[in-house]
Amino acid sequence: MTDNSPPDAADTALSFLLRVQDDPEDSRLKAELQQWRQADPAHERAWQQALRVRLLGQMALQGATQARPASKPIPDNLYRFPVRRWWTGALATAAAAAIVLACAPSLRLWFQADYTTTTGQTRQIALDDGSHLTLGSASAIAVHMQGDTRRVVLLKGEALFQVKHDPRRTFVVEADGVVSRDIGTVFDVRSGAGHVVLGVGEGTVGLRAPQAGIATEQTVNAGEQIDITEKTGAVRRFAISPDSVGSWNTGLFGASAVSVADMLGILRRHYPGYVIVRGTIPASRLVGGVYDLQRPADSLRMLVTSSGGSMREVAGRILVISFPG
Repeated sequence: MTDNSPPDAADTALSFLLRVQDDPEDSRLKAELQQWRQADPAHERAWQQALRVRLLGQMALQGATQARPASKPIPDNLYRFPVRRWWTGALATAAAAAIVLACAPSLRLWFQADYTTTTGQTRQIALDDGSHLTLGSASAIAVHMQGDTRRVVLLKGEALFQVKHDPRRTFVVEADGVVSRDIGTVFDVRSGAGHVVLGVGEGTVGLRAPQAGIATEQTVNAGEQIDITEKTGAVRRFAISPDSVGSWNTGLFGASAVSVADMLGILRRHYPGYVIVRGTIPASRLVGGVYDLQRPADSLRMLVTSSGGSMREVAGRILVISFPG
């Protein structure tokens, strides 16, 4: 079965916004935008959100005395908004406000977290029980140490666990409904792009994923990786090199049978800017190789072009990735 993952609605809305601002007289583009907005209520909500972000930036640039009255509706006609003006001092305020507006759901996630990392950052964390973990780029976890249970919730991103085994206190990692129980282990858990991936470097992990039909705990041994697609419940299990588990901690990511969508999500967490994806991501295609996380733009270009897409950079900190479809 082909698993084609559409890009996020917010990404598509922002992509349309940039394209229409670049060529406001393109009638075919306007028709494409109108068709996309009408296809799904979520698309229209994302479009209105993009318009609000744009208006907020324009108001900040114009100054408070020239701001549009709040009672007037958001105009649907788009005017050119030159990218070069983004680098003025006034735009810094507009950009900051726009980011807060656009990323409100993400802010709620960070408030739930006990430990977080920013783009390109990793963090070594020593837990009270003697276990250690490394939190990957743009990731977040919540830690719960209560009674006989040690529980870590991976809210976003990726983490490498080195667990101090204690038969009296279960160590559990949860990620989007997938529950991994340590049985004396070094293992890595990644959540993103609609996938939860568990790779075991040492020992054994007990895994449950009811939404994928794994209600009874199964064991995943050293040198094994399991990839669960949240939307379909599809499960892929295959052999890997134990040394590859947590390889991202060295600045290089060794991919082995990773979907394009998953690899794109990994690299996006390392890019210090915004990534817009247009078209249909060939999610059923699997890629391998070594990707340099210290040079995420180059790695993204390698991934995209080898998967039939194209990429261009806008204003130095925005990557626009296009796939057919």
